[in-house]
Amino acid sequence: MRTPLRTALAISLAALAACGTVTHSSYLETGGFYVVYAVVRELDGTLRAVSVFKDRGDNGLALDLDDGDAVTIDGLTPGKVSNGGSEAGFSSSLVVSYEADVDAGVAHQFTLTRTGEDPITKEVDDPPVFAPVFSDGGTNLTAGVADTVTLTWTAQSGATVTITNTVTSGSACASSTLVTGLSDTGTVSIAGTAISTDGGACAMTFTLVRTDDTTIGTPFHGGALRTVAVAETAVTLQ
Repeated sequence: MRTPLRTALAISLAALAACGTVTHSSYLETGGFYVVYAVVRELDGTLRAVSVFKDRGDNGLALDLDDGDAVTIDGLTPGKVSNGGSEAGFSSSLVVSYEADVDAGVAHQFTLTRTGEDPITKEVDDPPVFAPVFSDGGTNLTAGVADTVTLTWTAQSGATVTITNTVTSGSACASSTLVTGLSDTGTVSIAGTAISTDGGACAMTFTLVRTDDTTIGTPFHGGALRTVAVAETAVTLQ
């Protein structure tokens, strides 16, 4: 357990660090950690485990593990990534993440160790396979601007889906976020006119990201055990 003197010092140092973007984990009691442990199924099917620590909330300062604080993932020492965590859904440049490639088919163990405390282990399973297809069973579609583009896949109960499009040719369409936080029912339909508002031709890539969170639980202040799966499809409107 942290001593009262160390706790007082932690509060003082944390206050001084508040004007920054990253603070030290040793300034904070374990009960103040906001933690996300994620396993990400990337486009090529490989798995990447990502751990992110923050000060008392998703909007808190990033925690840089120091002074004997460390995380292992499946027994591996992950690499530290400044401005990281993008695979797990963090878009801020103010995130420190600890990441490692992991093997499929096991319950992935994230273990936080701190001097003078018992190790804390949480488990995250592999993300289910995410393979959206069009009505013809493929991942490439050519359609008219007046058509509706429909994708289907095997649903994951409780998950949400975000879809962004990246224009690869044509000036009639703009890269944008098409869908965000959609409850995963296993299907989505997008009107061509919502993509090409002036009726012009264009080609684009849809990037679909499916995220499922479970509350991480004690002893942490908050956070999530997260699975993420990424998929891509291509659409040409003409």
